[in-house]
Amino acid sequence: MEIYKGIVSAKAIPVHAGSVHPGSVIVKYLFDTKQIGSTVSCGLNEKILKHKPGINNCFDEYNLAISGYPKTGLLAFIEEHIREIKGVFGCLALPCDVEPIRALLNKHIIPSFIVGLSCLSKQPLGISTNCHSGDCSRCQDKINWNSDITVIGSCLNQNMADHKDREAVFCVNTSFGRKIFDGVVSTGLISVRPIKQKLD
Repeated sequence: MEIYKGIVSAKAIPVHAGSVHPGSVIVKYLFDTKQIGSTVSCGLNEKILKHKPGINNCFDEYNLAISGYPKTGLLAFIEEHIREIKGVFGCLALPCDVEPIRALLNKHIIPSFIVGLSCLSKQPLGISTNCHSGDCSRCQDKINWNSDITVIGSCLNQNMADHKDREAVFCVNTSFGRKIFDGVVSTGLISVRPIKQKLD
């Protein structure tokens, strides 16, 4: 496991996207390089004012908001729509969802790449984590070490001129995560430096 602190390029944030979690930049890279065929994202159904997940088979279908993730029943949705998944499945997931999602996908022989969200209540290395309602007191893996890459940071938008506002922490947890992380960095979507400080 290796830890980096870095800046998400302003060019990586889609115009008029509202807000986007830094992990979505990795999802975009995975689609652009054809390393995943499907993902899941959660959009707000304005008629009933509830977040509803959907399977996306290209990045144009991807909903960049993640505020509904903790309340959508992601695992049950993926299981119900498992036949809609094409190729490698990549997604953002909270710590409590990573292992169940992997087990489900492995059962159906579907390879996966999971970008982990964290459930930290404090700000690691000065990074804001205001993007989701984590902080579950029962969570044994708040960092999300079981994902391929953990991304800790606040939501981004096109108006963020200050580099500090676009900072994030990236934890590379697997060999597949290393391959993808190196690819994302090489494209200039993020610029990072390694850090030796441990995360709790």
